[in-house]
Amino acid sequence: MIRAVLPGMRARGDGWIVNMSSVAGLVGALGFGYYAAAKFAIEGLTATLREEVEPFGVRVLAVAPAAFRTSAFSYFQNETVDAYVPMVEAVKAAFVDAHASRQVTPFVACRQ
Repeated sequence: MIRAVLPGMRARGDGWIVNMSSVAGLVGALGFGYYAAAKFAIEGLTATLREEVEPFGVRVLAVAPAAFRTSAFSYFQNETVDAYVPMVEAVKAAFVDAHASRQVTPFVACRQ
């Protein structure tokens, strides 16, 4: 998507690229290593791209919401490595409890 929109933005000398990150891209969370890795990559891309396109009038922003209520826990697969079962079950239980109590963390970090 970035490659598709950048030529027009450079030609106009104006534009915004907004990347959706997560607080997990700033601080990893137990049980979410792969998710955190993807979000850390978005953070790195955003920081570097910001410097690369600034001379063309293009701005880059990363939006990093904190945890919010979803049904994400329903997509957990059963852990197949016995050593990790207790940790995965604890994470699942925390998601279920947070979902049931409708806890929402309103913090959103934006870096530009």
